[in-house]
Formats: sequence, structure tokens, C-alpha cells
Amino acid sequence: NRYLAETDKDMYVHLDTLLGYQNDWTVTRQHDIKAAVGYQHRFSETNMLSLSLMTNQAFGGEARQRELAGKMFAKSRNYTAANILGESRYQISLHYDDKQLGGAENLKMKAGIDVLADNDADHYRAEYNEENRDTTFLNYHRDYLSLFTEPFVQLQYQYKNWDFSLMERPQIYSNVQWDMMAAASPLLLHSHTQFANLAKANIGYIVKTRHRFDLSYSYDVKRPDYKQFSPMVRLTNTEGEFIQGNDSLRPEKVHKVNLRYSYRKDEHILTTVDIFYGHRKDKIEKVVIVNETGHKQIETLKTFTNDNVQHQLGGTLRLKLNYESLEAETWSSMAWERFTYYNGKAPKDEISYQLGLMLNAHLNKVVDLTSSLVYVSPTRSAYNEKNEYIGANLRLTYKSPVGVNVFIEANDIINKPRTENTWNESMTYMKVKEVVENRNCLGLGIRYEW
Repeated sequence: NRYLAETDKDMYVHLDTLLGYQNDWTVTRQHDIKAAVGYQHRFSETNMLSLSLMTNQAFGGEARQRELAGKMFAKSRNYTAANILGESRYQISLHYDDKQLGGAENLKMKAGIDVLADNDADHYRAEYNEENRDTTFLNYHRDYLSLFTEPFVQLQYQYKNWDFSLMERPQIYSNVQWDMMAAASPLLLHSHTQFANLAKANIGYIVKTRHRFDLSYSYDVKRPDYKQFSPMVRLTNTEGEFIQGNDSLRPEKVHKVNLRYSYRKDEHILTTVDIFYGHRKDKIEKVVIVNETGHKQIETLKTFTNDNVQHQLGGTLRLKLNYESLEAETWSSMAWERFTYYNGKAPKDEISYQLGLMLNAHLNKVVDLTSSLVYVSPTRSAYNEKNEYIGANLRLTYKSPVGVNVFIEANDIINKPRTENTWNESMTYMKVKEVVENRNCLGLGIRYEW
């Protein structure tokens, strides 16, 4: 859909490549390839049929080497792990757009179907050396295939200063997962299918052109990813922690109501104020199972659970500037959250806020500089506590006359990674901090369009 909006050509092709390198306690290399091809046919000035195919191929590898203390083994041993990841996503979309449905100038319709196939492959091998003997500690291969089928229809009706829109999007979701431990282990197969009916409605009112009010409602479903769902045990980091998915997880069900006021001073300046309420049922949380072994060691296993309902009430103030040589956006957001639990524990309240700034400067006709800065306050949910996070990113893009764009990007350059403490269910034990955001990542990319 994004590619269709960027071009007026009947036929188009886009190709992106990205090579990334990250140097932290892991050494990571990642290669991304994104491609899109599409065709659109205009029956008239008001209606159009479009067909598009998009794919994203990502390949990455990690190498870790560190001495582990007695938390994982009885004594320190040299430990090496290699993790090879592959992600493949394919999407085919058939859309019909009619800006004057039935000849009515104030009635628009969009309809179509999106089919998305998502495949994740994870090959993990870990070894440790004990008394000069190389021993394979863990070796497995995992594949996870998800299939989304989403037909949709969206209607938009305008009457004087009023604007009404309604979208209905049924979704059929299926996934199959197979895991294999070592070469001689049997294949473990897991599969399930779910159905959801996603919807969104909006009512807008324009006051004297510059002022607008919008009231919207949406219902969405957030499904567990393959790491959260897989029952296979895997190593998570150099502290010797293990994680196991939960194949009984239920999807998160999210209802959200939003009231927005927009003020457009002129064609360059737009201010918006949002007040929202969200209700998230079966929120997926990461928990820790703690075990004391006979050697007085503490063994931990992370897993996931649906244990609470989240209520959220907050607001956002946003300012957008759009000039010929500069585009800027700044925002601030604050929210109150309450977690209520299925097991009878007392509800927990939390207040969080975010600040953000984004700049896109057109230095000349062929060079763009994009930068962003985000601050996220400390948060604590049912079982997890995250410290404050400061993210700063830079991207420099060169646009050549022959259609080749070359860009260099640097992420998390302030080196303030977000870390996380994970609690066990009884809230009596807290794990060491674990980095959950990438940091110091440098990437070089090329994009070619024809």
C-alpha cells in the first residue's frame, strides 16, 4: 500500500538492500533485502484496481564467547554459541479503490484482500570446553510458518462538515511450527488456527476549515510471536538464562477509543491533541521460574503468561512542521496504566511518559539528513521493570540521478540501552538486567528503483 501511494506509474519495481553490523557483547551481522513489484489499472479518474507483491528477506548471525560463572554450570567453562537467523515474509494484495461509489461524490470505498506468509528459521548451536574436551551443549533447528488472510472493506461518507468512516477486516490466522533438537532427535510439531474480526470506526467534524475533531474506535489482536509460542527451551544470553515459549498463550485483544483535536494554522504547521483510552485483555508478560538445585545453585527459566488485563488512559500533544527544506515533528505523551490480575492479586498502577523529536533536512537536491531522538520513562508492568531509555538515530542519504539511493545509518548513538528486570511470579526474586534494545548499530544500504 505504501509503494502504491508513492508512484503514479502503472508498473513499478522497488529493491532495497541493507548490510548491518553491531558490536556489543555479541558480534552481529545482518543482511536485509526488500523488494516490491506491482501493477495498477485505472478504469477512470475515480476508480482503480491494484495488484502488488512484496517480500522481505532477512539473514543474520551472532557469535558469542564468554566465560560463564557457576550460575549455569558448577564451575567456570569457556563457552561459545552461534545463532543463525532467517526471516522471510511474502505479501500479495489485491485492492479496489472507488472515490465515487455508485456515482456519489461524497461516498468512497476501498475493498480487497491481503495474504501474508511469514517464515522464521532459527538454527542454534552452543558448545563449552571442559578439561580440554569439546562438548556440544545445545543444538537445535526451528522453523515457524504463519499465514494471515485478511479481506477488508472500508467506506467513507462525507456530509457537509461531517466525515464518517468504517472498516471491517476479518482475519484468518494459521501457524505451523516444527523443532528439532540435535540430529537424531524426533521432530516436534505444533500448529493451530484462529479467527478474529478486526474493526475500526471514525467520526470527524470540521470547524471553519482550520479546526477538526475526530472520535475513533478500533479493535485489534496482537498474537504471540514464534519465540513466545514455541515450547522449545533455548539459551537467551551470556548469563546462562534459558527461555521457553508457552504454546497455550492466548492472543492479546486490544480495544482503543481516541478523541483528537487538530488545528492547522497554515499549510506548514499542524498541531494535534489526543486523549485515548485502551483496554488490553490477556496481556502477554514474561515471567521467571526459579529453582534451587542440590548444589545450591539458582536455575532460572523464563516463560510467558496471560495473567492480567491492562487499562490505559492518556494523552498526546504533537506538532508537525513541513517546509521545502525541513520537515520536523515533536511529541510528548503521558499515560496512566492499571494492571488487574486473574489470580486475585491487588491491582497495580503505573504512570509513564515519552518525549520525541524527528528532523528531516534536505541539504540539497541529492542529500538528505534524518535524525530522531526519543526518551521513554521507566515503566513497570506485572512482572517486568524497564529502566529509562534514550534513543538517538542518524541517517544520511544520497539520491543519485540514475535511481540509486545510498544511505548510511547509525542507531542508538547515545549508548543508553534500555534494560529490563524480570521478576518471578511471587515477586520475591529479581533477575539481573538484560539488554532488550539494540545499540551502537551501523548500517550501509542501497535502494534501486525503476
